[in-house]
Amino acid sequence: MESYITLTKDIHKIKGNNKLETVLAIAGIKSIGNYKTNIAETTREYIAKKTGISFRTVKSIVPRLIENADFIFDKIETRIKSPNRYYFKKDGENYFFVLNSFFNETIDTKIKGLLLLIKSVCKQETNKYISERPYKGELNKSELANKLGMDIKTLDKYLKTAIKEGQIKMIPKGLLILNKSIIPDFKSTDQLSRLYHIIYDWCLDNDVIPPDRNDEITPVFKRTN
Repeated sequence: MESYITLTKDIHKIKGNNKLETVLAIAGIKSIGNYKTNIAETTREYIAKKTGISFRTVKSIVPRLIENADFIFDKIETRIKSPNRYYFKKDGENYFFVLNSFFNETIDTKIKGLLLLIKSVCKQETNKYISERPYKGELNKSELANKLGMDIKTLDKYLKTAIKEGQIKMIPKGLLILNKSIIPDFKSTDQLSRLYHIIYDWCLDNDVIPPDRNDEITPVFKRTN
């Protein structure tokens, strides 16, 4: 089974500048960490290499992580002759899954950060964001920008790029994340999960909006096909 990381759905609460790349940097640091100890040891150079974020930007992000993401880190030890040590808080029950293959994809770093931010406010166990107050039957960008803590002009700019690059699709009342490295529900090897992910991937490959996961009807689908 491909390795993955988990990210808290509170990640959209991150403060400060460079929000999109800060989210991606945190994900990159976590991908290096030890899940048993919740500790990651790494250099700023490696974070830049892992995520594709420029070293200059990483240098500006790291010193402010405790201030801007204190709900994610217990503490960060800055060491001169050794890699920094990052102590993560446990994700709790409200988190989502991202495959480590996500970091190898050739996508603009800000778009990657946007995908992670949007996933944090998606409908439970889906990659769909559905507006609470749709605008003319479509996505309410102002509402989404407010939930993500972003300026609407910035959101609109990168949302257009994400759509153009095939990472996001507009759907009635909202949007759908198309990136397959961002798991819609949860990562598991049980039979129902494998079946749902086959259905889900088929839908994405054939430009069909995937159904929401429903384990009560999935066995019926299996018996009738």
